[in-house]
Amino acid sequence: MLQTAATLKRLPLLMRLFALFPDTKGTKPKQIWGGVVKLEKK
Repeated sequence: MLQTAATLKRLPLLMRLFALFPDTKGTKPKQIWGGVVKLEKK
C-alpha cells in the first residue's frame, strides 16, 4: 500500500523515501491483516 500511495504522490517526502525499500520477504504471519484510516478535519 505504501508503494501505491507513493506512485500516486499522496505521501510526504519522508514516507516516499521509505517506499523505495522493497517489501520484506521474511516470515509471514498466520493471518493476513491490514487497515486503512481516513482522517477528516472538522
